[in-house]
Amino acid sequence: MLSPMVKYVVLGVLVAVAAAALLAGPSLLRVGVEVDVSVPPPTAVRVSLNVTSQRGEETLPNVTRLRLGEETPVVFRVTDVVFEGNVSLALSGKAILRSVDGSRTYSIPMPCMVVKGTNCFRTMNIILGWDAPITIEPGEYVLTLKLSWFDASGDGKVSFILEVEKVGEASSIPNTTSCAPSMEVVGTKPENAEGWVIANGSTRSFATLVSPPKRLSNGCYVTYVWVWFFNGRPGSLNVEVVDPSSGKTLISRNVALVNVGAYEEVLLRLTLPPGTHLLKVSAGDKVFEAGLKCVTQPN
Repeated sequence: MLSPMVKYVVLGVLVAVAAAALLAGPSLLRVGVEVDVSVPPPTAVRVSLNVTSQRGEETLPNVTRLRLGEETPVVFRVTDVVFEGNVSLALSGKAILRSVDGSRTYSIPMPCMVVKGTNCFRTMNIILGWDAPITIEPGEYVLTLKLSWFDASGDGKVSFILEVEKVGEASSIPNTTSCAPSMEVVGTKPENAEGWVIANGSTRSFATLVSPPKRLSNGCYVTYVWVWFFNGRPGSLNVEVVDPSSGKTLISRNVALVNVGAYEEVLLRLTLPPGTHLLKVSAGDKVFEAGLKCVTQPN
């Protein structure tokens, strides 16, 4: 049974990616799985994958077990991402929690878990268990992890920790009285948009890209939003941030775009409180939407 303190399952996933130019032979995928489980929960599982294909997928069944003594809201997230070498890839996954008696199954998509050196498109609908908590009924569950990757290239390794955390405890939320939502124009384009999420509604002619929210020392979160139009002249756009659970509008502002050659563009800096928010950017008949996952980090 989980204590009132935040409990989480830690999955350390190590992916080694070889250069696509070196691929050869009929078998492109070799998988080695090492599992080290400690009991009772929270359990710690380290999974090592050796990947030698530009794209592929792998299912890791019965990775670990999660025991819940009461209805528990949980959320999966990736932390502590470390890259070695010049590897690039886009990695997504799915966590499947299945009760040992077979009566209940929860499937949580985890799009764009780790992205470097390439783009990763995802639906911006709020995903329960990933963008916002999902409530799991009491019981014992077996966790199966499905991973898929594409655009893998280069030579090196990437490692990260996947956590499933109990949320909603007052003690886990920092003092956020100073986290008044704000927005400011900070330029026309970022120096590097690697790993940014492309919002729904984007095309090759116009797009909105969003950086992963980062936690500040005061408990607030900061994210950057880059909007650009190629050979388009909407002149301005409306930016809105909404709390999807309550429908409350946190930010609503009209922003002028800047002419930069054949482009009109703007770079915005948003400061937000912890939580899951929905970003809406509109210019004429063009509408972009993206989820902003400002999840409180554990101490």
